[in-house]
Amino acid sequence: MLKQDRVLSLSRAGKIVLGQAYLDTPADSRSRRLATGSHLLSNGSRSYLCLELGSAPEWFPEYDLDLGAATDALPASAGAFRLPSGLYRRRFERGVVLVNPTDASISVSAASVAGAGAWDLASFSGGGALPSNADVSGMRIDRTATTDITVPAHDAAFLLSR
Repeated sequence: MLKQDRVLSLSRAGKIVLGQAYLDTPADSRSRRLATGSHLLSNGSRSYLCLELGSAPEWFPEYDLDLGAATDALPASAGAFRLPSGLYRRRFERGVVLVNPTDASISVSAASVAGAGAWDLASFSGGGALPSNADVSGMRIDRTATTDITVPAHDAAFLLSR
């Protein structure tokens, strides 16, 4: 979490933070979720994420995830986001980001990590190199109603309010 603490320091200072994650394939959904979730834990008003496969123009539906503004301020240490379950959580106006940096899956109820209300689990379909017409209509964010969630090891999950 030392790296996350350094990024938090830059974000709190209003610095531009460019996060870049190199993917093996567009189908590497776990790495995509982990990079996106980790970025959202520490993102400030001038933070950006690039998921990278190669030199061709690319797009990922994660870029369209609309959680609204963060309601949890940026702390001095990423440890402030850690829940007793071992998950790291940051709340936003329209959702919650959960990151599991551990070596084991963690199961929780949506209500325990996101609060009362109806929650959907976001998943991402498509993504990668743009076709020549730059059509991203096949790249989407799907929502599935949930009350319980399991976040696999070294992965992230995104709960969206209904």
